[in-house]
Amino acid sequence: MAVEEFDRLFEARDSTSVLEQALTHQQEEAERTRGRRDRRGGGRQQAETRQRERVDYTSPEHAGEPHRGTISEAERIYVQEHLDEVNARLREKGMREIDPSDLTMIERYGLQPPEV
Repeated sequence: MAVEEFDRLFEARDSTSVLEQALTHQQEEAERTRGRRDRRGGGRQQAETRQRERVDYTSPEHAGEPHRGTISEAERIYVQEHLDEVNARLREKGMREIDPSDLTMIERYGLQPPEV
């Protein structure tokens, strides 16, 4: 587009002042956005930190621990095969144990209900 055509788009105002105003607006918006991200503590660095701190509940060190996520098949199998070890570790850590007679635990970990 030719400069003359571009200038005609801004009949009532000078195109240079419009562009300067747009640049100022962009800079202000970027500053506002940057300020929000800093206050929340967001950003890529914190996201990377969160990923590194993620707990592997399928590992022998954490299987059976209370968590908000869904129970994976690997965690379920480990708990089924090592229930006594898992409960001993949970007891040592002061966490709730997995009760093989509790319907919620039976469903969550796929345990066999006790025979009556």
